[in-house]
Amino acid sequence: MRLVLQVTFDKENGEDISGWGNHGTVVGAPVYVTGYDGKRAISLNNPFGRDSTVHYVRFPDLKGIDLTTDDFTVLFSYNTICGATQEWAASWHVCQAGWGVDMPGVLLGGVVFSNRGTFDFDATGILAAQLPLNQYFAIGLTGEKGERRDVDGIWEPQDSRWHQIAVVCSRRGGRYTVYVDGEEKMSADISAFTGQRLGSNSLVLGADLLGQYGLCNVCIDQFEIYAGALERETIEGSFRLQRIKQLAAEIGGRLERDSGMYSEESRRALAEQVERTLAELCSRKGRHSLEELQSPEDRKDSFLPGDSVEEQNQLYERLRGAYEAFLAEPQKRAKLAMLLISDCHIREAGDSGASALERTFADLESWDAQLDGILNPGDFAAGATEEVCNAAYGVINGLMERHTDWQLISCFGNHESNYVSPEENYHTGGSAFWKNVQCHICPGTERKFGRGRLDSVQNYSYGMTLKGCHFLVLNTDYLPQTGDGRTDWDTNALDPIRHGLFLSEESYGWLARSLEEYSKDGQPIFVLSHSPFVDTIRDNSVGPQDSRLRRLLGRYSRVIYVCGHLHLSFGVTGPVTVENTEGGRFAEITLPSFQNAKRAWRNVPATWILYVYENEIVLRARDFKSGQWMPAYDEMIRLPV
Repeated sequence: MRLVLQVTFDKENGEDISGWGNHGTVVGAPVYVTGYDGKRAISLNNPFGRDSTVHYVRFPDLKGIDLTTDDFTVLFSYNTICGATQEWAASWHVCQAGWGVDMPGVLLGGVVFSNRGTFDFDATGILAAQLPLNQYFAIGLTGEKGERRDVDGIWEPQDSRWHQIAVVCSRRGGRYTVYVDGEEKMSADISAFTGQRLGSNSLVLGADLLGQYGLCNVCIDQFEIYAGALERETIEGSFRLQRIKQLAAEIGGRLERDSGMYSEESRRALAEQVERTLAELCSRKGRHSLEELQSPEDRKDSFLPGDSVEEQNQLYERLRGAYEAFLAEPQKRAKLAMLLISDCHIREAGDSGASALERTFADLESWDAQLDGILNPGDFAAGATEEVCNAAYGVINGLMERHTDWQLISCFGNHESNYVSPEENYHTGGSAFWKNVQCHICPGTERKFGRGRLDSVQNYSYGMTLKGCHFLVLNTDYLPQTGDGRTDWDTNALDPIRHGLFLSEESYGWLARSLEEYSKDGQPIFVLSHSPFVDTIRDNSVGPQDSRLRRLLGRYSRVIYVCGHLHLSFGVTGPVTVENTEGGRFAEITLPSFQNAKRAWRNVPATWILYVYENEIVLRARDFKSGQWMPAYDEMIRLPV
């Protein structure tokens, strides 16, 4: 199997090291970033549009292969940023899986690679595209007679982690197949294209053949083309090699962070484990270094000569186990540990939101998680009626019967307060919330759960202290709601608190006094409310009081604002810094959703567990559906000293 093109981007150019001289011409001035193996990768960030492309890589007149007639395989490492486009929240209606690859028909996205033009729908050749929402990664092949063979709906490559993608075009086998991380995802019958020439023998990375529809917010590394259709076993072997190198690079990046949570001894032990793993990997292949292991000569016939699948898996699992043990070691020293959940939208026992919460508790109990409580910034219930609120809290109260020391700190969201009818609105939802939350926060005999101290109450807002950390829960005050909120979903014309937070002057004064009092001991102050601040995430915001609230919160250096509402997930956004005009700033954490995660990491339930240390807050990501830690999505917030 001939390797006719191999570009690592380590020298920040399009140099082909395969020996065939298929060097790429880099158009524009793209940025180069850290690649999957800790070296360099190309970052393509073009504005969307037919004629808006500013940078891509062109491989003209390929030697050693004819893409128009031969079998071929395109293999590369791929990493999206924010689900491949920063504007996904605005792309709701642009395309769905099964619509095929039609660049002129969508509003967002970009071409990953192509040997054809895309504006001409009937142009022959192959097109790989990254498209928004449910269409995700897509491949289209068009023949000379206008036949189309498209596959789409491949979601994994848009979750903001490194993946290996292989596109195998087998003329003789009559199929083309897409693999992600060694696993077949989609396949299409192309037997009807027998004898037809498909596209050009030039390939463009990051745009189509005419430099149109440039790729947005994607990093690419180790881009390769083979003159032939690689077998499944070969692709699987290539991925097994890559994931060890990728994990080693991820660990190396983590060890470079300046953190006092890990002892020098444990850091040194993990670094030595990485060195041993890579040395053993090379030794098993009869190579002296990783560079030799990935050389073109080593890849001509087989990716992993002389090694078994079981041995490769053992190497990887051993290193991953050491990494997870390293990350878990400081947990026992945390002063506070809280599960973060948002947007469960529970309507009744047994529904999808309730099932996600039950799965989360089952996983926590399987490894005896030591938690102090749960933070929920709203939309725990799916509606603003007493019946729905009672059902939602009935679910979590039943689960917490086995964990009565866990403290639930919760606010309500827009679905728990917006106007739908005289029987479902702010008044019904707010009073139902307040009634149900008493068994978690009140100081009297109604209290069943938690060890936190209720410090103050203002309307439906309240302040608590738990293990020295402070919590201020901001629930919107009332503004008149009129009309039928179901006909005014996107604006606040009929319901001014449908998409925002309103604090009366009395509530604003209470918040200011509480912040001032809590700030005296220098402990973290967590502020919970449902909506994010404007311009931190592109979507609905706190509301008209955004500027006033950010000025107030920004005066206190250890404020951490926790919100939800946007139904995001791992890979869309981590913590961000909110700044105000006076120079103050604070951290904002927008939580993953337990419902309707449509972009980035889609498995639900998946969320963070928050660990508080003296000068750091660590968010450890876990997929509670599979019971796996997700270190690539871990986050750290440094607290000002």
